[in-house]
Amino acid sequence: MKRFAAVAAMAVMAAACGSDGTSPGAGISELFSSGLAPCRNTGDLIVIGDILTTGQPTLNYQPSADIAQVVEQSDVAVRGFIDSAVRSRSYTSFDVSGVEVLAGSADVVVDGFGFEARWVERNEPDPLREPVQFSNLEFVAILNKSAAVPGGYTPAIEGFVLNCEGATGAARSVMVETPPGSTGLPLGEFADLVAGS
Repeated sequence: MKRFAAVAAMAVMAAACGSDGTSPGAGISELFSSGLAPCRNTGDLIVIGDILTTGQPTLNYQPSADIAQVVEQSDVAVRGFIDSAVRSRSYTSFDVSGVEVLAGSADVVVDGFGFEARWVERNEPDPLREPVQFSNLEFVAILNKSAAVPGGYTPAIEGFVLNCEGATGAARSVMVETPPGSTGLPLGEFADLVAGS
């Protein structure tokens, strides 16, 4: 509970700061309580990202040299919008739309994907225990096929970023930082880098 409280406090403080100069983002309970979470500014993106990263297992991996290596070792890279997310059993799963293939087979259909995550804060309700609908939440994901996860794909740990639609600030990495040369880019530039790999 202490870890969740610390994450929640940091997210709420960051949201209150309005670090991109726009109006402050909503706090965790406000943003997720209605079942609809808009991505309007950096504050909202911080809160959304913090909730989506919660419960991931410790990731033991060898960092990639660059984004091209991540793309090379994956099945497909896509860009689109996250419509909803839910955490059930041991996975967080995403329904997506407006998907454009950036790398890999152009005839691949991706309408969802997921990754391993468990809500471990027994004294706090999981904000994703019921599906949360998102608006204006863009993503780029470098995906691997996996029959074990909802949607049949799971993101490469260095290849899943989010941003509010139209935002020009840095995209938010969901799992771990992206490789050198791709960290801190706006989502559109990250997508271009992936597509050119």
